[in-house]
Amino acid sequence: MIRALTPEDNDVVMAFLEFDKELNVYLIADIEHFGYNGKGQARYGQFEHGKLTAIASKNYRYATFYQSNTVLDPAWIDLIQAWDIAFLSAEMQTLEQFRPYFDWHLDRMIYSCSEDFERDPSMDYRYVKELSTPEEALRIYRFLQTIKELYSVQVQSEEDYVRYLMHNTGAYGTTVFIEHEERVIASASAVLESSDQVMIVGVAVDPDFRRHGVGKVLMHYLMDLYTQHKNKRVCLYYDDPRAEKLYWQYGFKSHGRWGMLVKMDD
Repeated sequence: MIRALTPEDNDVVMAFLEFDKELNVYLIADIEHFGYNGKGQARYGQFEHGKLTAIASKNYRYATFYQSNTVLDPAWIDLIQAWDIAFLSAEMQTLEQFRPYFDWHLDRMIYSCSEDFERDPSMDYRYVKELSTPEEALRIYRFLQTIKELYSVQVQSEEDYVRYLMHNTGAYGTTVFIEHEERVIASASAVLESSDQVMIVGVAVDPDFRRHGVGKVLMHYLMDLYTQHKNKRVCLYYDDPRAEKLYWQYGFKSHGRWGMLVKMDD
Protein backbone atom coordinates (compact mmCIF):
# COMPACT_ATOMS: atom_id res chain seq x y z
CA MET A 1 0.00 0.00 0.00
CA ILE A 2 1.26 3.45 -0.94
CA ARG A 3 -0.16 6.41 0.97
CA ALA A 4 0.63 9.98 1.99
CA LEU A 5 2.84 10.19 5.06
CA THR A 6 1.89 12.36 8.04
CA PRO A 7 3.68 13.65 11.15
CA GLU A 8 2.32 10.62 13.01
CA ASP A 9 4.58 8.46 10.82
CA ASN A 10 7.74 10.39 11.71
CA ASP A 11 9.33 7.90 14.11
CA VAL A 12 8.87 5.05 11.64
CA VAL A 13 10.09 7.17 8.71
CA MET A 14 13.24 8.38 10.46
CA ALA A 15 14.11 4.89 11.68
CA PHE A 16 13.77 3.64 8.09
CA LEU A 17 15.97 6.43 6.68
CA GLU A 18 18.59 6.02 9.43
CA PHE A 19 19.34 2.53 8.12
CA ASP A 20 21.13 4.13 5.15
CA LYS A 21 21.59 7.61 6.57
CA GLU A 22 24.51 8.74 4.41
CA LEU A 23 22.51 8.04 1.25
CA ASN A 24 19.37 9.76 2.53
CA VAL A 25 20.61 13.33 3.04
CA TYR A 26 17.93 14.68 0.69
CA LEU A 27 15.02 12.85 2.30
CA ILE A 28 16.05 13.60 5.87
CA ALA A 29 16.54 17.29 5.10
CA ASP A 30 13.20 17.55 3.27
CA ILE A 31 11.41 16.28 6.37
CA GLU A 32 13.46 18.25 8.91
CA HIS A 33 13.06 21.48 6.92
CA PHE A 34 9.47 21.22 5.66
CA GLY A 35 7.67 18.44 7.52
CA TYR A 36 5.16 16.29 5.67
CA ASN A 37 3.07 18.76 3.72
CA GLY A 38 2.89 22.38 2.69
CA LYS A 39 3.54 24.46 -0.40
CA GLY A 40 5.49 22.49 -3.00
CA GLN A 41 5.84 19.47 -0.69
CA ALA A 42 4.67 15.84 -0.72
CA ARG A 43 5.82 12.71 1.14
CA TYR A 44 4.59 9.21 0.32
CA GLY A 45 5.46 5.83 1.78
CA GLN A 46 4.91 2.21 0.83
CA PHE A 47 3.95 -0.27 3.52
CA GLU A 48 4.11 -4.04 3.17
CA HIS A 49 2.65 -6.12 6.00
CA GLY A 50 2.76 -3.00 8.16
CA LYS A 51 6.45 -2.34 7.45
CA LEU A 52 7.72 0.77 5.64
CA THR A 53 9.68 -0.28 2.53
CA ALA A 54 9.91 2.84 0.32
CA ILE A 55 9.63 6.64 0.46
CA ALA A 56 9.19 9.31 -2.21
CA SER A 57 9.61 13.00 -1.41
CA LYS A 58 8.70 16.02 -3.52
CA ASN A 59 10.35 19.33 -2.63
CA TYR A 60 9.09 21.84 -5.19
CA ARG A 61 10.57 20.56 -8.48
CA TYR A 62 12.96 18.04 -6.87
CA ALA A 63 11.91 14.46 -6.13
CA THR A 64 13.93 11.85 -4.26
CA PHE A 65 13.14 8.15 -3.90
CA TYR A 66 14.52 5.46 -1.62
CA GLN A 67 13.49 1.85 -1.13
CA SER A 68 14.74 -1.19 0.73
CA ASN A 69 13.35 -3.53 -1.93
CA THR A 70 15.26 -4.31 -5.12
CA VAL A 71 12.21 -4.29 -7.41
CA LEU A 72 10.22 -1.10 -8.02
CA ASP A 73 6.45 -1.23 -7.54
CA PRO A 74 4.90 0.16 -10.80
CA ALA A 75 2.43 2.20 -8.71
CA TRP A 76 5.30 4.58 -7.91
CA ILE A 77 5.72 5.46 -11.57
CA ASP A 78 2.17 6.75 -11.94
CA LEU A 79 2.38 8.72 -8.70
CA ILE A 80 5.69 10.44 -9.47
CA GLN A 81 4.82 11.11 -13.13
CA ALA A 82 1.86 13.15 -11.87
CA TRP A 83 4.18 15.49 -9.95
CA ASP A 84 5.38 18.74 -11.51
CA ILE A 85 9.10 18.02 -11.14
CA ALA A 86 12.27 18.53 -13.16
CA PHE A 87 14.59 16.25 -11.14
CA LEU A 88 14.28 12.70 -9.85
CA SER A 89 17.12 11.27 -7.74
CA ALA A 90 17.70 7.81 -6.33
CA GLU A 91 20.29 5.12 -5.87
CA MET A 92 21.37 4.07 -9.36
CA GLN A 93 19.93 0.56 -9.40
CA THR A 94 16.55 1.94 -8.41
CA LEU A 95 16.67 4.87 -10.82
CA GLU A 96 17.34 2.55 -13.76
CA GLN A 97 13.88 1.09 -13.14
CA PHE A 98 12.29 4.55 -13.48
CA ARG A 99 14.29 5.44 -16.57
CA PRO A 100 12.09 3.78 -19.26
CA TYR A 101 9.16 5.95 -18.11
CA PHE A 102 11.00 9.30 -18.06
CA ASP A 103 12.51 10.48 -21.33
CA TRP A 104 14.95 12.68 -19.43
CA HIS A 105 18.70 13.06 -19.26
CA LEU A 106 20.33 10.52 -16.92
CA ASP A 107 23.36 11.54 -14.88
CA ARG A 108 25.28 8.66 -13.29
CA MET A 109 27.36 9.61 -10.27
CA ILE A 110 29.39 8.36 -7.34
CA TYR A 111 27.94 9.27 -3.94
CA SER A 112 30.56 10.02 -1.27
CA CYS A 113 30.73 11.32 2.30
CA SER A 114 33.51 12.60 4.55
CA GLU A 115 34.02 12.99 8.27
CA ASP A 116 37.84 12.94 8.25
CA PHE A 117 38.77 16.31 6.76
CA GLU A 118 41.94 17.97 8.00
CA ARG A 119 42.29 21.66 7.31
CA ASP A 120 45.31 22.94 5.42
CA PRO A 121 46.49 25.89 7.58
CA SER A 122 47.90 27.60 4.49
CA MET A 123 44.40 28.16 3.06
CA ASP A 124 43.59 31.87 2.78
CA TYR A 125 39.89 32.63 3.32
CA ARG A 126 40.19 36.42 3.08
CA TYR A 127 38.36 36.65 -0.24
CA VAL A 128 35.60 34.18 0.58
CA LYS A 129 32.14 35.70 1.03
CA GLU A 130 29.04 34.00 2.43
CA LEU A 131 25.78 34.56 0.58
CA SER A 132 23.24 36.51 2.64
CA THR A 133 20.88 38.35 0.27
CA PRO A 134 18.60 37.54 -2.68
CA GLU A 135 20.67 39.95 -4.78
CA GLU A 136 23.79 37.87 -4.15
CA ALA A 137 21.84 34.69 -4.89
CA LEU A 138 20.75 36.16 -8.22
CA ARG A 139 24.34 37.03 -9.13
CA ILE A 140 25.46 33.50 -8.31
CA TYR A 141 22.63 32.05 -10.38
CA ARG A 142 23.66 34.16 -13.38
CA PHE A 143 27.27 33.08 -12.90
CA LEU A 144 26.29 29.40 -12.77
CA GLN A 145 24.27 29.86 -15.95
CA THR A 146 27.59 30.42 -17.74
CA ILE A 147 29.10 27.11 -16.55
CA LYS A 148 28.17 24.59 -19.24
CA GLU A 149 28.79 21.57 -17.00
CA LEU A 150 26.03 22.68 -14.61
CA TYR A 151 23.07 21.88 -16.83
CA SER A 152 21.03 21.06 -13.73
CA VAL A 153 21.16 24.77 -12.85
CA GLN A 154 20.54 25.91 -16.41
CA VAL A 155 17.17 24.15 -16.58
CA GLN A 156 15.93 26.03 -13.50
CA SER A 157 14.26 29.40 -13.48
CA GLU A 158 15.81 32.43 -11.82
CA GLU A 159 13.01 32.51 -9.26
CA ASP A 160 13.32 28.83 -8.38
CA TYR A 161 17.09 28.89 -7.95
CA VAL A 162 17.19 32.07 -5.90
CA ARG A 163 14.54 30.60 -3.60
CA TYR A 164 16.58 27.39 -3.36
CA LEU A 165 19.77 29.24 -2.39
CA MET A 166 18.02 31.50 0.09
CA HIS A 167 16.27 28.59 1.78
CA ASN A 168 19.63 26.79 2.07
CA THR A 169 21.19 29.72 3.92
CA GLY A 170 21.69 30.16 7.65
CA ALA A 171 20.38 27.19 9.62
CA TYR A 172 19.87 25.13 6.46
CA GLY A 173 23.16 25.66 4.62
CA THR A 174 25.88 27.99 3.37
CA THR A 175 26.79 29.29 -0.08
CA VAL A 176 30.22 30.84 -0.53
CA PHE A 177 31.66 32.77 -3.45
CA ILE A 178 34.67 34.75 -4.60
CA GLU A 179 34.59 37.88 -6.75
CA HIS A 180 37.08 39.55 -9.06
CA GLU A 181 36.48 43.07 -10.29
CA GLU A 182 32.90 42.95 -8.97
CA ARG A 183 31.90 39.74 -10.76
CA VAL A 184 31.47 36.25 -9.32
CA ILE A 185 34.27 33.95 -10.48
CA ALA A 186 33.65 30.94 -8.21
CA SER A 187 30.96 29.56 -5.91
CA ALA A 188 30.04 26.48 -3.93
CA SER A 189 27.03 25.58 -1.80
CA ALA A 190 26.44 23.41 1.24
CA VAL A 191 22.73 22.65 1.20
CA LEU A 192 20.13 20.43 2.84
CA GLU A 193 21.76 20.85 6.23
CA SER A 194 20.16 18.53 8.76
CA SER A 195 20.96 17.71 12.37
CA ASP A 196 24.23 15.96 11.47
CA GLN A 197 24.73 16.05 7.68
CA VAL A 198 25.04 18.47 4.76
CA MET A 199 25.41 18.15 0.98
CA ILE A 200 27.93 20.10 -1.14
CA VAL A 201 26.68 21.03 -4.62
CA GLY A 202 27.29 23.56 -7.37
CA VAL A 203 31.07 23.84 -7.06
CA ALA A 204 32.02 26.03 -10.03
CA VAL A 205 34.91 28.19 -11.19
CA ASP A 206 35.01 30.58 -14.13
CA PRO A 207 37.13 28.93 -16.88
CA ASP A 208 39.47 31.95 -16.88
CA PHE A 209 40.31 31.36 -13.21
CA ARG A 210 40.68 27.58 -13.11
CA ARG A 211 43.93 25.96 -11.93
CA HIS A 212 44.55 28.87 -9.59
CA GLY A 213 43.27 27.16 -6.42
CA VAL A 214 40.05 29.19 -6.23
CA GLY A 215 37.75 26.17 -6.08
CA LYS A 216 40.04 24.51 -3.56
CA VAL A 217 39.71 27.48 -1.22
CA LEU A 218 35.89 27.31 -1.35
CA MET A 219 35.89 23.54 -0.76
CA HIS A 220 38.25 23.93 2.19
CA TYR A 221 36.10 26.70 3.64
CA LEU A 222 32.92 24.58 3.56
CA MET A 223 34.67 21.41 4.74
CA ASP A 224 36.31 23.31 7.58
CA LEU A 225 33.02 24.94 8.59
CA TYR A 226 30.97 21.74 8.65
CA THR A 227 33.40 19.06 9.82
CA GLN A 228 35.50 21.09 12.25
CA HIS A 229 33.08 23.73 13.58
CA LYS A 230 29.65 22.14 13.17
CA ASN A 231 30.78 18.52 13.56
CA LYS A 232 28.69 17.29 10.63
CA ARG A 233 29.16 14.70 7.93
CA VAL A 234 29.63 16.22 4.47
CA CYS A 235 28.35 14.40 1.38
CA LEU A 236 28.51 15.05 -2.34
CA TYR A 237 28.21 13.28 -5.68
CA TYR A 238 30.38 13.52 -8.76
CA ASP A 239 30.39 12.11 -12.28
CA ASP A 240 33.98 12.83 -13.32
CA PRO A 241 36.41 10.01 -12.39
CA ARG A 242 39.23 12.56 -12.51
CA ALA A 243 37.72 14.18 -9.40
CA GLU A 244 38.05 11.05 -7.31
CA LYS A 245 41.64 11.63 -6.16
CA LEU A 246 40.77 15.23 -5.29
CA TYR A 247 37.88 14.17 -3.07
CA TRP A 248 39.98 11.49 -1.41
CA GLN A 249 42.18 14.33 -0.18
CA TYR A 250 39.16 15.68 1.69
CA GLY A 251 38.47 12.32 3.32
CA PHE A 252 35.54 11.33 1.10
CA LYS A 253 34.65 7.66 0.81
CA SER A 254 32.21 6.14 -1.65
CA HIS A 255 28.76 5.14 -0.42
CA GLY A 256 27.46 3.80 -3.70
CA ARG A 257 26.22 4.79 -7.13
CA TRP A 258 23.74 7.66 -7.35
CA GLY A 259 21.68 8.90 -10.26
CA MET A 260 19.59 11.85 -11.29
CA LEU A 261 17.03 12.15 -14.09
CA VAL A 262 16.86 15.73 -15.34
CA LYS A 263 14.06 17.16 -17.47
CA MET A 264 16.04 19.07 -20.08
CA ASP A 265 13.28 20.46 -22.31
CA ASP A 266 11.47 22.58 -19.71
